[in-house]
Amino acid sequence: MDTRLFLQEDERLKNYELSSQRQIEKNKDETELGYRDVNTRFLELEKAAFKRDEWAQKEEEHKVRKQNLETAWHKSTTEKVADLSKRAATRNKKEKAYYQNFSLEELEAFIKNSDRGGNSDTYNNVVSDLELYNRLSKEVDPNESFTLLTRLAESCRTYLREHNKLIMWTSKGKIRKAMIAQLTDKVNMLLETRTTQLVDETKSSYEALSSEKSEKNVNRAVKAHFNRICQHLQGNVTMKEEEMGQVDTQMAEVFDELKKQKVDSNQSDTMPTRFFNAIGWAENKPRLTDKIDKEAKNSPLKRKAYHAIEPIPGQENAIGMAKQLAGTGEGTNRQFYSDGMYGRGTYLAISSDMKGASDEKTAEHDWIYGQPKGSVQVVLCLNERSRIIRERDLKDMVEDKFMKQFPKLYQKIAGIYSSGRKRSGSEYLTIFGAFFGYNTVKGYAGSVDHLTDYYVTVDRSAMTISRRGEVSKVMKADFDERDDFIL
Repeated sequence: MDTRLFLQEDERLKNYELSSQRQIEKNKDETELGYRDVNTRFLELEKAAFKRDEWAQKEEEHKVRKQNLETAWHKSTTEKVADLSKRAATRNKKEKAYYQNFSLEELEAFIKNSDRGGNSDTYNNVVSDLELYNRLSKEVDPNESFTLLTRLAESCRTYLREHNKLIMWTSKGKIRKAMIAQLTDKVNMLLETRTTQLVDETKSSYEALSSEKSEKNVNRAVKAHFNRICQHLQGNVTMKEEEMGQVDTQMAEVFDELKKQKVDSNQSDTMPTRFFNAIGWAENKPRLTDKIDKEAKNSPLKRKAYHAIEPIPGQENAIGMAKQLAGTGEGTNRQFYSDGMYGRGTYLAISSDMKGASDEKTAEHDWIYGQPKGSVQVVLCLNERSRIIRERDLKDMVEDKFMKQFPKLYQKIAGIYSSGRKRSGSEYLTIFGAFFGYNTVKGYAGSVDHLTDYYVTVDRSAMTISRRGEVSKVMKADFDERDDFIL
């Protein structure tokens, strides 16, 4: 059974569902995401990951939910479609031009409302990909939004290709063809525009940097080349071998300029800091909450995380650094990227799946990283914006793809000197993760008894942080030797 790809996609989909649920709570007219139950891209991965008898049961469950979803789609869109129809460009619903004045969100309503007594797999692939893009494109990173749009375009092409002859025989079939043909045109136009911008920005940013090596131009060039490499590695935009070589050479040169850039006085003076400052992730803020137990229960991992911070020499306590993490401190409040085994970032202690593990034991274990007086512990959880990759899987991806396709950049990232001494490539593992669309790396169990796992996050928007933390009053603080503080 091939479970790795399924688990990665399942984790991503769970985050999408959590994001969607937050929107449903605000807009009661929205239906639950249908992707899990009707999109064959996911269902085929799930089928390959389970034994035959296990899949048979899951398949039946999907069929029941599919029927319920289609009923809900029809019911929730009937009134909206009746109103939208007043704005149609023509009177003939079988013509593609009828739908030209509608946005992607409005086309979603038309396509969901079409009822033929049950949808085909290829039709539901279009519906679920369109629903996912409309609901999540503004919630996720722009590079991830590009992926959602690319998948939607693929589903549209497949539907029109496979139904080209059959649907011409029925009136409703002709209407569906017209709707999806118009959707295809709009999606392809968006993709063409974004692809052109991707290529043009890579070229113009490199030219600007060649003309003037200012901080603004360096950061612009880093971000532009990062975006283009991301899209290639994730299969959305294909570069020819000559193009890959050019982008590889340019980005390696850009990294030499990035090494010269300054960091904030309250940040670590390292290349990962410079890199995440340049692509903008360091500025992202976490979500703050007064109800961390509830947030953790609804989080992807269903459990809390802990992060202990020791005070730097000369400071009474580490509350200021905790506030920087929360985005409530003074100054720029950009993220601090600390050192560790799985790449630089913010390290989180999270209870493992082992028998006997608990939040309480993990919290106490985490205090080993906050032993001096004045150390603090922040309680948080990973939220639906987290994109988690296991360390071993990421290293495989780097070796299989990154090292082979962008060898100069790989050597530049893995071989950089930091603070006057050579670091291992693991310090830069989180940089590689970002190129593949991941902001969080899960390492191996960190505690002796394997009750605690360690993660590292490079984007604070993936975190929900409790406003209430603890600060120790003495060295190696016990429970009764700590005070609360508010972020």
